[in-house]
Amino acid sequence: GKKKLRLILADQKLFGLTPKDVDLLTNCRECALGNPKRNAHKSDGEKEIFSFGSHIASDNTAEQKIKSIGGKRVLNVIIDAWSNWTWTYPMASKKESVARLRFIIMQVLKGVTQVVRTDQGGEYLNNEMGKLMADAGCDHNTSASGVSKQNGKAEKCIGDVIGMTRVNLVQVDRFDLWAECSNYMTFIKNRLPCYSNPDMKSPYEMRYGRKPNYKRFHRFGCKATAMFPKKKAPNGKMGYQSVEGIFVGYDDPEGTKREMLKGDTWKFYATHLEQEQRLQAQFERARRKQVAAVSA
Repeated sequence: GKKKLRLILADQKLFGLTPKDVDLLTNCRECALGNPKRNAHKSDGEKEIFSFGSHIASDNTAEQKIKSIGGKRVLNVIIDAWSNWTWTYPMASKKESVARLRFIIMQVLKGVTQVVRTDQGGEYLNNEMGKLMADAGCDHNTSASGVSKQNGKAEKCIGDVIGMTRVNLVQVDRFDLWAECSNYMTFIKNRLPCYSNPDMKSPYEMRYGRKPNYKRFHRFGCKATAMFPKKKAPNGKMGYQSVEGIFVGYDDPEGTKREMLKGDTWKFYATHLEQEQRLQAQFERARRKQVAAVSA
């Protein structure tokens, strides 16, 4: 290219060739037909993005040949351009993409999103997507057909998550756990240092302003025991108080453990969450009594 020729001219004087001659060079017909280059969108990193969730990108993987144990076949990925925080969601089909976007934009980000970037897939170009953009008041940018690098953040994120997931599935030899494994790999990815962020901060630190806790990192598929909730052990106090399974990740964002029990039966044991729910219920009852007393 012209840039390389200018560098060569700067290092070595070529007889009969000047910088003006380089500027006059144009692509030959063979290069134009055989090696064309498309102009990509300006990357989100070059734009002035000052807040979490203002610019997001979304994409889906191809339909997987192996169903997950929950019957999922597609992995949906949404990434924040400012912090590189990632959300992944296994889906039965791509038709759930807009519903997932609506949940992230309206419930998680509370309507602060200004720009949503996707490809030109049919799951994003429909009336449901247009209604979401109107309700959220944000713009919908699409990449050109066949130019995946214009949606590079989402594409790169999918490659990272799939690569991490594949390695762990091979180690465990349970490929039907790809949905659970991809969610756990996203949990880890959001807490690792990121080159795209200032001072290599992790997406977790960019979002919450504090360092992540790495003590909760465990090997996917390792042996784990799940404790029964209080007074719910099947054989009472004299029986087993926990059950053995394999570790398949956390429930984001609080980090509640998930264990896969024998027989592919899913149960969740989180005694501290039940305690939080009881405290929240007590607080709500006290608040209602206070409101009733003031109104009376």
